[in-house]
Amino acid sequence: MLSLVADTTINPRERSLMSGNTFKFANGAQVTDSVTGFTGAIITRADYLAGCNSYCVQPKTDKEGKFIESRWFDEERLMAVSN
Repeated sequence: MLSLVADTTINPRERSLMSGNTFKFANGAQVTDSVTGFTGAIITRADYLAGCNSYCVQPKTDKEGKFIESRWFDEERLMAVSN
């Protein structure tokens, strides 16, 4: 007989990965780090085996038009920037 009971051996993180819903923010989204105030656009994302999503954030150029180095942040630290 087929059992319709949910498989409790799969943790919520694995279930999330299997559903394809793994990232809170899309590439290109404008975000701010809640700890430092660093603000910019997400240019790439990483999904680590340990269950942590990280994002590389690229800020706008400085006042002289020079690029500022991008930084990586854990998903929990980022907040969407409202336009």
